[in-house]
Amino acid sequence: MPEGATFRFPPGPATLAGDGVFLRRSAARHVDLLIEASHDAEIIRWTRMRENLDRDTARVLLGHWQSRVKDGSLRQYVVSRDAKDAPVGLASLILQDAADPWSADVVYWLLPRGRRLGLVTGAVRLLLRWAFETTPLRRAVLYTLEGNQPSERVAQRCGFRFDRLVDDTREERILRLNRWELGSGRHNYEGFHPPPS
Repeated sequence: MPEGATFRFPPGPATLAGDGVFLRRSAARHVDLLIEASHDAEIIRWTRMRENLDRDTARVLLGHWQSRVKDGSLRQYVVSRDAKDAPVGLASLILQDAADPWSADVVYWLLPRGRRLGLVTGAVRLLLRWAFETTPLRRAVLYTLEGNQPSERVAQRCGFRFDRLVDDTREERILRLNRWELGSGRHNYEGFHPPPS
């Protein structure tokens, strides 16, 4: 791809699995998952999830995300323990940095019943392994709100390195975020292991 070209994700696999985690492409049928997340205090506290979504608003939000999936700027998967289990969370890679179009933001959340099982760490590793090994993505960036120690541990377990503190404006409040970065080079994501051949 020419240096000046705008990077977009190729179509991702329908599912990704490994390390006790199963990922499936998000779809309109996952509206109930979104509604449940919007009523969870921890998800609202630490992420940009809108609070108390009704069904119509959740469908609109999912539709917006699906339009970004179609244009290649988003790869989004629901998270579960295996193919038979109901989803308990969401993990995404988002191309949204105009100054660095070869970089993807990593975003995720889990419902209470999915926490403390290693699912987010596994989901992030699966997504980044796919992206780094099959696309020209150069780096991934993860932001954690100060005080969100579980999310910081995910970043560290996945090989991210702390980069710097940044300010973020949300609802007229200035929030301090930790910015974590991971490069595509093999030596940069040491917690990863190639899938078996």
